[in-house]
Amino acid sequence: MLRDTILQNTIPNKLKIKYECIRSITGTDTYTAFEAKTRNSKAKHTIRVLDRKREFAKSNFENSATLFNQELLRLQCLHPGAVLVNSLVVSEKSSQISCATLPYLPLSTQTEDNLSVIEPKDPKTIKKLISDIILEIEFLWKNLPRRRVVGMIDAKNICFMKDKNVFFVSDWVKIFERGVSDTENKGVEAIEASPRKLKNQDIAAEIKALAIIALKLRNMDETRLKKILQGSLDTPAENNDNLLKTVLREYFGDSEKLQDLLEKMLSPDPKNLPNLEEFKSKEIRVQPSRDLLRDNAQEMKILSQTSKSPIRQTF
Repeated sequence: MLRDTILQNTIPNKLKIKYECIRSITGTDTYTAFEAKTRNSKAKHTIRVLDRKREFAKSNFENSATLFNQELLRLQCLHPGAVLVNSLVVSEKSSQISCATLPYLPLSTQTEDNLSVIEPKDPKTIKKLISDIILEIEFLWKNLPRRRVVGMIDAKNICFMKDKNVFFVSDWVKIFERGVSDTENKGVEAIEASPRKLKNQDIAAEIKALAIIALKLRNMDETRLKKILQGSLDTPAENNDNLLKTVLREYFGDSEKLQDLLEKMLSPDPKNLPNLEEFKSKEIRVQPSRDLLRDNAQEMKILSQTSKSPIRQTF
């Protein structure tokens, strides 16, 4: 309770006037996310507050603020109405940025806190998770300064927004958290989209991490799974593949297509990975409108004005 009270002091008064029943739901090295209800309609929203006092933001505030805003830009661009742009508050000297969105929760709320976020027993839910996050990985790989984004593919960073029925990756600043080399990072302002086409082997580690999350959502023990994948169980090496097939049948017996897809995703041989198009099922893929940026131009302008160095807007 005391911790919530302290964190709530970071929320600007403009938003405190509009919201009640505020409680923190997740925190990163740059921002805190709160669940809150509007005082008039009692609608639930999520409030993000980027705070310069946070550990990473102290020494990397410009990059933190840019990526914070770009997360919101992409979310609003792909899913208009997901970000409540009129709630955007930028403090004096831009030392703090706050904005409300439609409610969302990280998948860790389900895998670690045993609270219901999604229905993991539904094969369509798992297929949509995989499809949505592969699109996120593809975008991040092409547009962020570091090619490996595997550290972001975690249940704490993958969120689900029920009102839009969408999974997305949050906390983009994690690409910098393991240390920044002068040769690898010249700042977010230096980002340019990759000129070559992404291949499945480029994101082999990310694909594997996503498959592990899918199994964890079905209550598969992660330690057991890793032992199978690493071949560290007391079984002959040639039996590991059969053991993996057995595990997938056990946890995904309701969908042979998912079994086949996950087996490929977990393959130690990059040549066996699924083609990227295999992830993008037409049934579940969100297809943004060609006119999306134009139709939301004013809202995009409001958000982008708070970013000094936006990445290429290939949303």
